[in-house]
Amino acid sequence: MSVAVQTLVQPDIQYHPDYEKYTARTARRQATEQLAKTLPDGFPQKLESPLVWEGKDVEKRDDWIYKLNDAQREEIDAALRSFQAQNLSLGHINQDTFPLPELRQTLRSLSNEIHNGRGFFVLRGLDIDRYTREENIIIYAGVSSHIGNIRGRQEDRRFSPNGGSLVLSHIKDLTRTIDANAIGAPSNTADKQVFHTDSGDIISLLCLHPAAEGGESQISSSWLVYNILAKERPDLIRTLSEPWPVDGFNNPEKPYTTRPLLYHQKATETTPERVLIQYARRYFTGFLAQPRSTDIPPISEAQAEALDALHFLAEEHSAALDFQKGDVQYINNLSIFHARKGFRDEPDKERHLLRLWLRDPEHAWATPEPLSERWENVYGNVQAEEQIFPLEPKVRKTVGSSVVYNLSITIFCIGFALAPMVLAPFSELNGRRPIFVVSGVVFTACIVACGGTHLFAGLLVARFFQGVGASTFSTMVGGVISDIYHAEDRNTPMALFSGAALFGTGLAPLLSSVIVYHTSWRWIYYSHAIVSGVFVVIIFFFFKETRGSVILSRKALALNKYYEALEDAGHFGVIMTGEPGEKQCTKRIRWKVKSDEQRASLGQMITISLYRPFHMLFTEPVVFFFSLWAAFSWAVLYLQFGSVPLIFQTNHGFNVEQSGAVFTSMCVAVVIATIISIYQERVVSRFITLPNTPEKRLYFACVQAALMPAGLFWFGWSSYPSVHWIAPALAVGCATMGILSIYLAVFNYLADTYHRFASSAIAAQSCCRNLLGGVFPLVTHALFTNLGYPAASSLLGGIGAALTLVPWVLSFYGVQIRAKSKLASELAH
Repeated sequence: MSVAVQTLVQPDIQYHPDYEKYTARTARRQATEQLAKTLPDGFPQKLESPLVWEGKDVEKRDDWIYKLNDAQREEIDAALRSFQAQNLSLGHINQDTFPLPELRQTLRSLSNEIHNGRGFFVLRGLDIDRYTREENIIIYAGVSSHIGNIRGRQEDRRFSPNGGSLVLSHIKDLTRTIDANAIGAPSNTADKQVFHTDSGDIISLLCLHPAAEGGESQISSSWLVYNILAKERPDLIRTLSEPWPVDGFNNPEKPYTTRPLLYHQKATETTPERVLIQYARRYFTGFLAQPRSTDIPPISEAQAEALDALHFLAEEHSAALDFQKGDVQYINNLSIFHARKGFRDEPDKERHLLRLWLRDPEHAWATPEPLSERWENVYGNVQAEEQIFPLEPKVRKTVGSSVVYNLSITIFCIGFALAPMVLAPFSELNGRRPIFVVSGVVFTACIVACGGTHLFAGLLVARFFQGVGASTFSTMVGGVISDIYHAEDRNTPMALFSGAALFGTGLAPLLSSVIVYHTSWRWIYYSHAIVSGVFVVIIFFFFKETRGSVILSRKALALNKYYEALEDAGHFGVIMTGEPGEKQCTKRIRWKVKSDEQRASLGQMITISLYRPFHMLFTEPVVFFFSLWAAFSWAVLYLQFGSVPLIFQTNHGFNVEQSGAVFTSMCVAVVIATIISIYQERVVSRFITLPNTPEKRLYFACVQAALMPAGLFWFGWSSYPSVHWIAPALAVGCATMGILSIYLAVFNYLADTYHRFASSAIAAQSCCRNLLGGVFPLVTHALFTNLGYPAASSLLGGIGAALTLVPWVLSFYGVQIRAKSKLASELAH
């Protein structure tokens, strides 16, 4: 006897409801299932309240709009000036610090209307063009404090470093600046937003600017929807009142939770009978960067039908609110569904709303026990000092999404790290120029592909080959410098090259932030492609081959062709005389290059190129510890790309453009460090004689490398909102100066120590450097949010300080260490 085991699977349901699928599912269930005909015990057959209303009736009236008069606007302006005069942080905005003695009573009656009347109203008449963005936020929070004096967190506490709480959100289409596949919430797209509720008692929205077209705000009475379902489909009322698997979206502590979507509260002596519906569709279907988790229980067919029923009934009976510039919308989140139509932005006509989650203890409804943990996370102990009011929008943080978003950096670094191992032998055979030209074409083409692709997988593939193309210009430039300059003359050009590389590393986010702020993220790639294309053309026409062996081979080939032409014309070689008495003979002349005769096959060269760097990495202590030192410093460099925007946008309210400008500190620091590295040896040589050993490359790094851990400690402990932003910005520059000194010291010391095998030693550290640099962006967000900014920076600073011992050890014991190395000692003789 066998028992059939049925595997539960997620129903065919997506974030955007499909009416045909909904009606088909309804018909199928009614034909094949015995559906309940009665409501759950105690649930009302019909709700009677002002909260039950038809959308078409609301649209015919305007008594839900409260218009401010001139006197009230002046009272609000006076409250703004009063608050500004107190020099308090925005978290201290409340009924006392933002006094509205005349308007307050009106606002309190409107709060009562939200909780005990029809459940919503629109405040109209704020003159937002009169004020700055920060002043509008102060006014919005100040007026709203008289509606609900508790502001709720709009971000999970797991994403709140240093105890900060994000209490203000920007509702805006961010797909112009950020890949849509990295966005997990529909509020940050121009897409249609289906009917849902948020987390909290009162949802408030301020319209800074409407869209060029569309984007109408829709609301619908959830109590009316309840009445319809209670009459026509009581089985769905049962389904909604039973536990549902709510997706935790990769939350390792709680992959999912179970709770009902519908709650019934019996009447008491002081409160009427109530029904509460709290849900958001994406927690059961997923959305873009947050697909439904596959390792949690699926929803049932009944639950899928219930989700669609809520949406389509809410849509059928909804009201479209005329949401104008300066309007503030207040909604009872526990009795009203809200949605948004899709919209289209144009330059200077971009839909931009601000959102607050409010609670009014005087009128607040009792929170159902299954929602208590969620409500505690939103409203529990939100202190004034911890409240964050960003001036510009940013992607809503989600578990795992920061890792996915930064994955393109990691893929780029993998291509960057591995490609030189294979490409280096080709430059040995064919020279530098062909590799530069081909790599430049690949690099430019992949940049265009990155900007044009609409698939995240396509972006990752293009980024990998972009890294392959970019690696040539980083690794082979050092070879070009070696081709042109002798070792004693190599410091200045190498310092200029290294400085230029790090200067570009700081310049890139600076320029990108300006581009993305004013245009689209795709134009970061397109503008880069234009510049890269110009340089590829310049390289093709003006760059000459520099590799000596290739130049000699070409010269020998040209001479041999010349001799062949002479022979074809009847002129044969030269007359050679052998030993005395031997007959004279004519011999042909052919030139050969020693390196060509000794060169291994291409396959052997690739094998050696792949094997030798890693062999040296694990058998040569100098290579191992220098690779570790350089890799960590490079990882810190890449970490700044994530930590700088995180800290300056979170703690200082910077927008994208402003946080990108912080990288100016890196650029200035590189210029200073480059000048120092060029002249330091010359200046010191006037006073003391430096030994002619590789260790002389480390004396300056012993001191300068300490700037990296010092900058990390400085960055972390000056990241508090109360500290002026210039302090952590200067810390970024300090750390960058240390990173440049490490890069130069490692390159020069390995080149001086391993001579003809220097390229393998440098390739080993380059591979480690770029691989670790690619890993750090994946952990930056988790590191800083879980440990907090000071602790995370201190951890990294401690590791950096320990690795700073590497040049000190080699400065004192480098000769003995190299003597014990079989390879290094052989090369020294």
